[in-house]
Amino acid sequence: HNQFLHMLVGTGIFGFLAYLCFWFFIMAAALRAYQKHRGQDLVKAGIAMGLFTALICFWISGMTESNLEHSKIRYTWALLVELLIWVSSPATDTQLPQK
Repeated sequence: HNQFLHMLVGTGIFGFLAYLCFWFFIMAAALRAYQKHRGQDLVKAGIAMGLFTALICFWISGMTESNLEHSKIRYTWALLVELLIWVSSPATDTQLPQK
């Protein structure tokens, strides 16, 4: 009933360390995206902070349940990572040309 113990037992010490490194990379990317957009694009900054908060909540809930065993959770987690990739991408000018 613990995501971390489940990963440790299922993948061994090296798999568990890779799992933790992946988590910290994703969380650091969310914080970097927030800091990058904080003063410029409030929508992307808000999404980045929401993603960071969702990852923290997912991490905390993983201490009491093996979340990645449920397909709905895996799909939601994949969506969060995709949103993080979008937020982390460089800003593009989406305005129409002026006449």
